[in-house]
Amino acid sequence: MVPSTYKMVDLGGIDLAEVNGSVVPGIYNKVSSAMNSCRIAIFCNWKFAGIVIAPAHVLISVDETGGFLVNDLIAISQDDAVKLIGVVPEPVVQELSVTENGEYLPPEGVDGFSPVNVNVPDIPPVVEELSVTENGVYVPEAGVDGFSRVSVDVPTPVVVNPYIVPAYEGLSYMYPAPNGYAYHSTGNNNYSGFFEVTQGKYVIFEGEPVSNRFRALFFAGKAFSDFEQYLNTPATSATQIYQCTLNITGATEIEGDALLKRIYFIVNEPGIVLFCTSNQSATVKPFLFKITT
Repeated sequence: MVPSTYKMVDLGGIDLAEVNGSVVPGIYNKVSSAMNSCRIAIFCNWKFAGIVIAPAHVLISVDETGGFLVNDLIAISQDDAVKLIGVVPEPVVQELSVTENGEYLPPEGVDGFSPVNVNVPDIPPVVEELSVTENGVYVPEAGVDGFSRVSVDVPTPVVVNPYIVPAYEGLSYMYPAPNGYAYHSTGNNNYSGFFEVTQGKYVIFEGEPVSNRFRALFFAGKAFSDFEQYLNTPATSATQIYQCTLNITGATEIEGDALLKRIYFIVNEPGIVLFCTSNQSATVKPFLFKITT
């Protein structure tokens, strides 16, 4: 019978109680080089809690992670971590003193803090009063934490109906032309609105369904009375009466889907807006709204 030989693993004088839960560089390779078919090696030069352990045969098995389990008591991982089964290592703690709020993590090699001394100074907030007369978002200036008292005095708005009631609406012998003139016509098939306006911003559009016209002119300094005499009296031929101050809808005829659009415009003085929505005797209501003064 040939006697079995076993390799000896010199553990370098490590104390298992001290290295429990820590890394011992090179220990995995030492144990791996001593492995044989019997899975038996001889460990020497080792201690436990300061007591020297005599050289001894050990049984080595491989766990599911590829690490070694020695005598079912000592686990050695591939990254050289050593752990004694059933022995909890003493935690490494250090004292912590802080003066500011925040998150504090133990440094590498430290398990936690004990004791923890917190001395955050009580700093009173910096506040100031705020008085406002308009709606809006107000943010404290640099160096101020907030507002101690907020006084709000927003004036109550006066709600005014922006719809401009026409001085006249209906069929007439007058119509606005793309060339910027108000014409006296031979036919009474022009559905129009005459609006007396003042300085401000306006929006103009037609009711639905539309017909075939979207023409609007503004005449500064004119009043409805300047047009009234032509409304119900036919002309012997189409005649230019007044030239506009502002051609609201422009010199190009508006057609198709564009008849449904809205046009915004500004007038700088009182006058008359003449708005024609049809020359086919169709009743299409003209609308004019004032947006701002």
